[in-house]
This record gives sequence, structure tokens and C-alpha cells, in this order.
Amino acid sequence: MSNTNHYEVLGIARNADYENIKEAYKKLVLKNHPDRNPPETREFFEAQFKKINDAYETLKDPVKRKKYDDVLKREQNRPPKPTRAAPSPPKPTRAAPKPPAAQAYALTKENFLKNLTRELANKDHYWNRSSFKLLFFLKPPAEIRTLRNLLATPKDIDTKFNEVKIFLENQRKNKNRAIKDLARDYFDLAKLVEEKQNPSSQFKPKK
Repeated sequence: MSNTNHYEVLGIARNADYENIKEAYKKLVLKNHPDRNPPETREFFEAQFKKINDAYETLKDPVKRKKYDDVLKREQNRPPKPTRAAPSPPKPTRAAPKPPAAQAYALTKENFLKNLTRELANKDHYWNRSSFKLLFFLKPPAEIRTLRNLLATPKDIDTKFNEVKIFLENQRKNKNRAIKDLARDYFDLAKLVEEKQNPSSQFKPKK
């Protein structure tokens, strides 16, 4: 038997019912999925992901769970063995992302649009994070496809920037939390980019 305790892996009690097991599994899968973490930590999270899946496959099946519980009881009656501390994930080599206010002063409208395009490309699996069934790289929601079309349309930078900004403003109350968060953050960033490029607009003289 593996030294890994399936109950500890899922963070649940020994008497947890199936609904508790399933809920804990979903949360851990979303948090530890290798594609949702920095590339340099992929090996660590792949190992974590495998442990989580193994634990769930055992505990969700009543027959497998009973056999596992029986073995676990026998193991617990033996003298405890020294255990090693769980390995910590390697630290990302990339610099931590700057907050939106700091990013604005390093961005032009053109770079803003490029960064937003890259953000959409890197998070195909993220838009449906609220639904476990849609976790693995299915088609993104219609709003994201529309935003991608706006970004891909050949227009001058100012026109495209304004159209994207208006679209983001309209999506700040979207029911999909992931889309709402993206729209809110990038809309605020767009306003800061405008203020940087047009500082005089902040100080209009009084009539």
C-alpha cells in the first residue's frame, strides 16, 4: 500500500460521504491542474494531480473504499514510520505580475491589445472554471470569441482600442465570473493607459 493517505490528499474526514468527496475533488483538480500553474512548476503539479485522481478513484467506489479502509486500519496498528515532508513546488523564475496601475505606465495602446490577446490565448481552459464538466479545453464562451474577433480585426490602433474598451465595459457584469474578472481588470487598465497617453484630459480647466 502507498504511504499516501487518500483522505489526507483530498482533505476530508474518514467518515465523509460521496458528496463531500466529490466536492473536495473538484476544488483540488481546479487548483492543482498543471495547465493552470506556471510552466516551471508543471512536474510538481502533475504529481499532485495524479495523487488527487488516485485518491478520488479509490474513495468514490464503495467496494474499493472498504478494501482501502481495511488496509488503512492494519497499517495504523503498526509502529509509525518516519515521514518526509511533502516537496514544495519550485519557485517560478518569472517576475511576479505587476498590478494594473503599475502596468499602465509601461503600456501603449498597442501593447495593451497584444497583452490582452496573449491573455485570451493562455486561458482557454479557464473561462469555464465554474463548471467541472467544461474544464478541459472546450470551446470558449461567445463573449470571448467576440473579443478575439475584435482583437483580430485589421483596424488602426486607436479604433480597435476604443472598441475593445467599450466591449470590456459592457462585460463587467457578466454572469460568468471569469469573464467578469477579466473585463473589470482590463477595463481599468485601459483607462490608465488612456490617462498616461492623455495626461491633460485629467485636468480640464474650469469655465
